[in-house]
Amino acid sequence: MGGYRTQATLAWMTRKGFISPDAEIDVDLIRGSNVYVADGAVILRSGGDGIIELHDGVQINRDCTLEIFEGGSITIGQHVGLQRGCMLIAAEQPIIIGRHAEIAPYCAIFSYDHRTATGMEIFGQPLTSKGPVIIGEDAWLGTRVTVLSGVTIGRGAVIGAGSVVVCDIPDNAIAAGVPARVTKYRSDAAAGGNAGT
Repeated sequence: MGGYRTQATLAWMTRKGFISPDAEIDVDLIRGSNVYVADGAVILRSGGDGIIELHDGVQINRDCTLEIFEGGSITIGQHVGLQRGCMLIAAEQPIIIGRHAEIAPYCAIFSYDHRTATGMEIFGQPLTSKGPVIIGEDAWLGTRVTVLSGVTIGRGAVIGAGSVVVCDIPDNAIAAGVPARVTKYRSDAAAGGNAGT
């Protein structure tokens, strides 16, 4: 029904929001008002009894995947936008994204890892996690950022495109690289410029 921008607008015409008939949803989705789920989005629980909760005004754009299993859950705060091709997979621990965060295209967020002990195929090893993934309010993840388990990204933090985040990033920090490291703070950048996202 209509193009991408038309569908997103439909979500604001009724409190029920708009979920594309071409989205695949296989979970009892908890959602607030004006939620938008685009064509090609996949939202599913492939095991366990966790929940996926989308608060008011959340936008899940084309080809995003949200999946939970084995103790994982996903909570996305008010007015968060997941841009095209993002992947959130939660097991063992939750993924929690605070309100007004912006997640650019093709970001990947995982709350679990595979063990890597020798003498056993990785496929058969149990999952592990360093803890939940928490992305603070008003944070901004640039294109193709990867966030691994146990990481907290602070309120208002900015993560540069292509970064891999393996440790906590403080509030209002600007971080980039593999692994991501703090390069400055938003107060330092107040005179202008951008974070390369």
